[in-house]
Amino acid sequence: MADVIDFFSKLFMAESWPARWYCGIWTGFHGWLYIGSNIAIWAAYFAIPFVLLYFIVKRNDIPFIRVFWLFILFILACGVTHLVDAILFYYPAYRFSALILFICAVISWITVVALIKILPQALSLKSISQLEKIISSRTKNLMLVSADLQRQNGQLLNYAHITSHDLREPISNIISLIELHDMEDDKKEREKYYSMFKSESNNMLSTLNELNEALKIQNSDEVDRQQVSFDEVLEEVLKSISTLIKQSKTTVEADFSALDKIYYPRIYLSSILMNLISNAIKYKHPDRSPHISLRTRAVDGLEILECSDNGSGLDLKKYGNKMFRLHKKFHGNEDARGVGLFITKNQVDAMGGTIEVESEPGSGTKFMVKFNAIKNNI
Repeated sequence: MADVIDFFSKLFMAESWPARWYCGIWTGFHGWLYIGSNIAIWAAYFAIPFVLLYFIVKRNDIPFIRVFWLFILFILACGVTHLVDAILFYYPAYRFSALILFICAVISWITVVALIKILPQALSLKSISQLEKIISSRTKNLMLVSADLQRQNGQLLNYAHITSHDLREPISNIISLIELHDMEDDKKEREKYYSMFKSESNNMLSTLNELNEALKIQNSDEVDRQQVSFDEVLEEVLKSISTLIKQSKTTVEADFSALDKIYYPRIYLSSILMNLISNAIKYKHPDRSPHISLRTRAVDGLEILECSDNGSGLDLKKYGNKMFRLHKKFHGNEDARGVGLFITKNQVDAMGGTIEVESEPGSGTKFMVKFNAIKNNI
């Protein structure tokens, strides 16, 4: 204890030692190189904490802020040891130098312990490349969500148009028929109005059912996806409309060699093929028997189904923006209801795909279904 008291009582006294210049044989160059280097290190060690402090002030969201402060103290303490080491050449306060070294050692080990404690957390931090991958992945997901929301918004606008336009007219007709029925005294006339009223009611109910079916399609989570064979589904479809094919003398050519199977709801693929084929037969050219060509392609991860026919075709400049709307008909075919392509479009959209059409009057029509277009950002 006496040594400790003596140490601190004579902390800044230098009588017990000569200045370092006189300890050993120093040349001028050697001595000043030693002194200058220590002072330069001290200056750098004092500058670094100010840079770190500026960084902490500007970025108050940095992790492990306490470790940053410990590093500042550690660097300052190291800098002081070099400054004192240079001073010893002129003023040999070795007791003070020892105390400074002790303080630096304590701060150093506190910093080591703090680093060991945060090491697991620090190792769990993402690297810049990992963060870039995460951001890229999330950006892609947001783009997919945005595309899906835009698609759904467009569908909602379409449904609003259907509700305001396609239902308003039959409702107005029903109101008019009721008024005419109530005003008419003749029994036969009243029965005629009643029959017309029933017909309009059935038409409106049919429209509501078709719209409801399209809305159900949008909830794709309820539809099971599975590995489906194009050949098997086409065979089922052709069997179900074999009479129509024979009567219309239709020939169907299929080439699914490039993509023979797809992970897709079987009921949707069957409906898509059914609507495309029946649509080609309904709108056949009056001067030739229908010929339908089906083929699949796989291009850069994109799964494509093409359906081409030699039918009447249509003017896309005139009708293109109405092609997939409900109850839109472009030829005088009495069997057409304008529902099939509307349902097909909703099915394809619900599964994250797109459907495109190419056609010219008198030259047939070609439909191209891209099953996974949204997933591939196409």
